[in-house]
Amino acid sequence: MKLYVGEHPVQGDWYVFDGEEERENYRLARPYAGPFATEADATAYLNDKVRMISNRFVTVLRHWLTADEWNEMASRNAAEPDGASVCHSHDFCDANMAMHEAFTEVMGREPFLLDDGDDPVRVAQHDADIEMFNAAWEQAKPRLKSRIVWKVKQ
Repeated sequence: MKLYVGEHPVQGDWYVFDGEEERENYRLARPYAGPFATEADATAYLNDKVRMISNRFVTVLRHWLTADEWNEMASRNAAEPDGASVCHSHDFCDANMAMHEAFTEVMGREPFLLDDGDDPVRVAQHDADIEMFNAAWEQAKPRLKSRIVWKVKQ
Protein backbone atom coordinates (compact mmCIF):
# COMPACT_ATOMS: atom_id res chain seq x y z
CA MET A 1 0.00 0.00 0.00
CA LYS A 2 1.31 3.45 -0.91
CA LEU A 3 0.42 6.48 1.15
CA TYR A 4 0.59 9.94 -0.38
CA VAL A 5 1.18 12.49 2.31
CA GLY A 6 1.16 15.63 0.25
CA GLU A 7 3.42 18.13 -1.39
CA HIS A 8 6.78 18.77 0.19
CA PRO A 9 6.88 22.42 1.29
CA VAL A 10 10.32 23.23 -0.12
CA GLN A 11 10.69 21.35 -3.39
CA GLY A 12 7.08 20.55 -4.24
CA ASP A 13 7.69 16.81 -4.64
CA TRP A 14 5.04 14.36 -3.52
CA TYR A 15 6.28 12.02 -0.83
CA VAL A 16 5.20 8.43 -1.29
CA PHE A 17 5.60 5.92 1.52
CA ASP A 18 5.23 2.18 1.46
CA GLY A 19 3.42 1.90 4.74
CA GLU A 20 2.04 3.58 7.81
CA GLU A 21 5.27 3.12 9.81
CA GLU A 22 7.37 4.91 7.18
CA ARG A 23 4.82 7.71 7.01
CA GLU A 24 4.82 8.07 10.80
CA ASN A 25 8.63 8.20 10.88
CA TYR A 26 8.54 11.03 8.36
CA ARG A 27 5.89 12.89 10.36
CA LEU A 28 7.96 12.58 13.55
CA ALA A 29 11.14 13.65 11.79
CA ARG A 30 9.86 16.86 10.26
CA PRO A 31 11.88 19.30 12.33
CA TYR A 32 9.79 22.18 10.99
CA ALA A 33 6.42 20.64 11.74
CA GLY A 34 4.36 22.78 14.01
CA PRO A 35 0.77 23.40 14.84
CA PHE A 36 -0.06 24.55 11.33
CA ALA A 37 -3.73 24.75 10.46
CA THR A 38 -3.12 23.91 6.82
CA GLU A 39 -0.40 22.65 4.50
CA ALA A 40 -0.36 26.16 3.01
CA ASP A 41 0.58 27.55 6.45
CA ALA A 42 3.43 25.02 6.73
CA THR A 43 4.60 25.86 3.22
CA ALA A 44 4.58 29.59 3.95
CA TYR A 45 6.56 29.00 7.15
CA LEU A 46 9.21 26.92 5.36
CA ASN A 47 9.48 29.29 2.42
CA ASP A 48 10.01 32.17 4.85
CA LYS A 49 12.71 30.22 6.70
CA VAL A 50 14.47 29.34 3.43
CA ARG A 51 14.41 33.01 2.41
CA MET A 52 15.82 34.04 5.79
CA ILE A 53 18.58 31.40 5.64
CA SER A 54 19.47 32.51 2.12
CA ASN A 55 19.67 36.17 3.14
CA ARG A 56 21.76 35.36 6.21
CA PHE A 57 24.07 33.10 4.15
CA VAL A 58 24.83 35.95 1.75
CA THR A 59 25.43 38.30 4.68
CA VAL A 60 27.81 35.84 6.35
CA LEU A 61 29.78 35.44 3.12
CA ARG A 62 29.95 39.22 2.67
CA HIS A 63 31.45 39.51 6.13
CA TRP A 64 33.88 36.65 5.65
CA LEU A 65 35.21 37.75 2.25
CA THR A 66 37.03 40.95 1.46
CA ALA A 67 35.50 43.12 -1.24
CA ASP A 68 38.17 41.93 -3.69
CA GLU A 69 37.50 38.28 -2.84
CA TRP A 70 33.75 38.82 -3.20
CA ASN A 71 34.14 40.46 -6.58
CA GLU A 72 36.44 37.70 -7.81
CA MET A 73 33.97 35.08 -6.59
CA ALA A 74 31.12 36.92 -8.32
CA SER A 75 33.07 37.10 -11.58
CA ARG A 76 33.85 33.39 -11.47
CA ASN A 77 30.24 32.52 -10.61
CA ALA A 78 28.92 34.72 -13.41
CA ALA A 79 31.21 32.93 -15.88
CA GLU A 80 29.63 29.56 -15.02
CA PRO A 81 26.86 28.32 -17.33
CA ASP A 82 23.26 28.63 -16.14
CA GLY A 83 22.32 25.76 -13.87
CA ALA A 84 25.91 25.10 -12.79
CA SER A 85 26.21 23.35 -9.44
CA VAL A 86 29.35 25.18 -8.38
CA CYS A 87 29.92 28.24 -6.28
CA HIS A 88 33.31 29.87 -6.21
CA SER A 89 32.83 31.12 -2.66
CA HIS A 90 34.51 27.81 -1.78
CA ASP A 91 37.67 29.18 -3.42
CA PHE A 92 37.95 31.66 -0.55
CA CYS A 93 36.28 30.04 2.47
CA ASP A 94 34.34 27.03 3.65
CA ALA A 95 30.95 28.19 2.38
CA ASN A 96 29.30 25.12 3.90
CA MET A 97 30.18 26.53 7.31
CA ALA A 98 28.67 29.87 6.27
CA MET A 99 25.44 28.04 5.41
CA HIS A 100 25.68 26.12 8.69
CA GLU A 101 25.99 29.41 10.58
CA ALA A 102 23.06 30.95 8.69
CA PHE A 103 20.87 27.90 9.28
CA THR A 104 21.70 27.78 12.99
CA GLU A 105 20.95 31.47 13.48
CA VAL A 106 17.63 31.34 11.61
CA MET A 107 16.35 27.98 12.85
CA GLY A 108 17.66 28.35 16.40
CA ARG A 109 19.29 24.91 16.37
CA GLU A 110 22.14 23.01 14.77
CA PRO A 111 21.29 21.26 11.52
CA PHE A 112 21.09 17.47 11.39
CA LEU A 113 23.99 16.94 9.01
CA LEU A 114 25.00 13.37 9.74
CA ASP A 115 22.59 10.51 9.46
CA ASP A 116 22.93 7.76 12.03
CA GLY A 117 22.64 4.69 9.88
CA ASP A 118 19.26 3.06 9.99
CA ASP A 119 17.48 5.43 12.38
CA PRO A 120 14.69 6.61 10.04
CA VAL A 121 13.86 9.68 12.10
CA ARG A 122 17.46 10.91 12.14
CA VAL A 123 17.87 10.17 8.41
CA ALA A 124 14.65 12.09 7.63
CA GLN A 125 15.81 15.04 9.75
CA HIS A 126 19.14 15.04 7.94
CA ASP A 127 17.43 14.92 4.54
CA ALA A 128 15.05 17.74 5.47
CA ASP A 129 17.89 20.00 6.61
CA ILE A 130 19.95 19.31 3.49
CA GLU A 131 16.89 20.25 1.41
CA MET A 132 16.69 23.53 3.34
CA PHE A 133 20.41 24.15 2.68
CA ASN A 134 19.96 23.46 -1.03
CA ALA A 135 16.84 25.61 -1.36
CA ALA A 136 18.56 28.51 0.44
CA TRP A 137 21.61 28.17 -1.81
CA GLU A 138 19.41 28.19 -4.93
CA GLN A 139 17.86 31.45 -3.77
CA ALA A 140 21.28 32.93 -2.97
CA LYS A 141 22.96 31.98 -6.27
CA PRO A 142 21.93 35.08 -8.28
CA ARG A 143 23.30 37.35 -5.53
CA LEU A 144 26.58 35.41 -5.54
CA LYS A 145 27.11 36.55 -9.14
CA SER A 146 26.76 40.25 -8.33
CA ARG A 147 29.83 42.35 -7.78
CA ILE A 148 29.84 44.80 -4.88
CA VAL A 149 31.09 48.33 -5.12
CA TRP A 150 31.14 49.13 -1.42
CA LYS A 151 33.50 47.88 1.21
CA VAL A 152 32.22 45.50 3.85
CA LYS A 153 33.55 46.40 7.27
CA GLN A 154 36.37 43.96 8.04
